[in-house]
Amino acid sequence: MSGLAGALLRAASPLGAAVPDPVAAVAAGGATVLRTRVDPVVVPVADPPQLPAPRTVADALDVVAESYGRRAADGSWATPGLVTLQQLTHPDGTRAWLVAIPGTQRWSPNADTPTDLTTNLRLLGGLDDDMTDAVVDALEQAGVGRDEPLLLAGHSQGGMVAESLATALAGSFAVRAVVTAGSPDLTAPTPAGLPVRRYRRSNDLVPQLDGARRPLGARESVVEVLGAEAGSCTRTFADTHSVRGYAAAARRADAALEGSPVMAGFDAAAREVLGPEGTTARTLQFRARRSAPPAGEGP
Repeated sequence: MSGLAGALLRAASPLGAAVPDPVAAVAAGGATVLRTRVDPVVVPVADPPQLPAPRTVADALDVVAESYGRRAADGSWATPGLVTLQQLTHPDGTRAWLVAIPGTQRWSPNADTPTDLTTNLRLLGGLDDDMTDAVVDALEQAGVGRDEPLLLAGHSQGGMVAESLATALAGSFAVRAVVTAGSPDLTAPTPAGLPVRRYRRSNDLVPQLDGARRPLGARESVVEVLGAEAGSCTRTFADTHSVRGYAAAARRADAALEGSPVMAGFDAAAREVLGPEGTTARTLQFRARRSAPPAGEGP
């Protein structure tokens, strides 16, 4: 561990100041925020950017960053609700998939996209949510084989969706591992024996929003980046919580912790999906909405 000051593997524990109980927050939200769920409309994106095949978990988080899309002139996300799937073809012809999920993109409830406040509250409260349904639909549309290994990766809300997916897909798809960055914990555990890695930065408040840590499972680990690597406590929220920042921190932390027994199980599961040198990638994107786009508007 000497290669990176402050990068630690920890058992889950509270990270600081108390935050409101998530279930109480959901109850306080009322029916307006927690609207009856709808079947999201999921449409493929024409000519998505073709991204390189990820070689590492940090590379996978870079793919998550691409799922945020571009900013509009007013600073909002122009195409919220994007899910990026990479079909990874290994040199021996076998296929695997990276599933990359962005975080919150609308802070209002019941927005036109399921990457909104309502989805956050439902996930924190242990309720079913529209974004999980949307990603399942994207997997179906992409033609993902039931026996093709999956790595689920998400940032912030997207990490919670990835954990929710791991449960939703158990027994029907071959989920091999889950990686989250800057995400609160769900109230329910992931399937027993599934390798899960959570990246957290010590001055990022978002992972604290679950209120209290639940015990880690046998194959779950937390990589918490502390001290100088996390930056000054005076840095902005955008600095401490950004997905690009998490990808960079993961890259440095993984190099420093390489060979640690706690890292080995997850690393092996991720390699099964990412494949060896020579693996190629085909990138697909799908956009999830809570209603069909207006006539003339693309996905």
